[in-house]
Amino acid sequence: LHYFISGATQGVNKGINTELTYLLLPMLSSVELVSLLSTLTKSSSLKSIDKPEQRKLIIELPKLIKGLREVSNKSLSQLGSKVEITPEGLLKATSPIHYSECPNSDPLRTYLKSAYILGIILSKDTPINILTRLHLT
Repeated sequence: LHYFISGATQGVNKGINTELTYLLLPMLSSVELVSLLSTLTKSSSLKSIDKPEQRKLIIELPKLIKGLREVSNKSLSQLGSKVEITPEGLLKATSPIHYSECPNSDPLRTYLKSAYILGIILSKDTPINILTRLHLT
């Protein structure tokens, strides 16, 4: 979650809407989506992940979000002083981290990069557009 919020802090809006943090864990539960995200760059958009091969995950997102909500809440509370809420109501990393700090040999690097890139991508658009595009409204 820290990498996700750090990526969003580097994005256009300099933060991420709290509701969108609940998308992270469900989206990272898909090995296919993690593989795709790890190949993207900070200039990528939501269109890069809204592909037909991801439809199964998108259909399952509401169930996954509900199942992982408690874990997401605990993760947010564990971040404590590493995250602040901006006047606009966005979560912003006060001590941002970057996936490049993780060695290439670390098996978690793919997930950390995916979380970071997903944070950047989701911070580029409004929550309502993202939720509509992912059929979550």
